[in-house]
Amino acid sequence: MLLKAETGAANGQAIRRAEPRKERAMIRTAIVCLSVILAVTLIGATPGGPALAGDLQGKDRQDFINSYMPSCRQSQHNSEANKKLGITSQQIESYCRCGAEGMADRVTFVMLRQLAANGNKLTQEMIDLSNEVTGACARKVLQN
Repeated sequence: MLLKAETGAANGQAIRRAEPRKERAMIRTAIVCLSVILAVTLIGATPGGPALAGDLQGKDRQDFINSYMPSCRQSQHNSEANKKLGITSQQIESYCRCGAEGMADRVTFVMLRQLAANGNKLTQEMIDLSNEVTGACARKVLQN
């Protein structure tokens, strides 16, 4: 997640995402790759049922987190914006862990099935969820 701090907010500083088009496309591509792996892994092994946030439990949840972390770390360490902002490895680790756990808490098997059925193209629902989760994680990491 690429971030920048802007002054002028009532509480001193407000954090707002700043995603250049090229880097945003890279981030989405990384999410697609992760989602494809997860969809293929989970769809065949998961029984049907209601779509509830928190569908990912036990080994499925841990596999999701383990798949998410390396691509997140790599994309964040490679981000020129993060380098310019002085984002530390510890902040990146916290951000990626927060994102992985937040997505694992909220993604459903239905969302993963829709991804696979949609030719592995991210649905707007998945993009919105990712933006919401990672935005909250970025604010949390930068406040600490």
